[in-house]
Amino acid sequence: RLRPNQSGVELSPDGRTVLVSLAGQPPPLVDVGSGRERVLTAAGDNVYGGGWTDGGRIAYTDSLDGAVRLWDAASGALRAATEPRPHRHHPTFSDPG
Repeated sequence: RLRPNQSGVELSPDGRTVLVSLAGQPPPLVDVGSGRERVLTAAGDNVYGGGWTDGGRIAYTDSLDGAVRLWDAASGALRAATEPRPHRHHPTFSDPG
């Protein structure tokens, strides 16, 4: 279901999970089959984008303050974060192998 404050939706590579970017709210990871949501509360409420890396095992969020956060897709746990840096947007990742 679409939300009025939704700024982006990214489907995981396996098609099982959706990362929803919401303006003014922490983003959820949504299980496609059940609709169950895991809210990424440590992401803050100024997330405007995100995506997937490492074959879908890692979700990332990109915040208006320039911070990028990496999340374990299975658990929703925060794995790493960069320091906020204004004007850093749209991170890119490369396959390590």
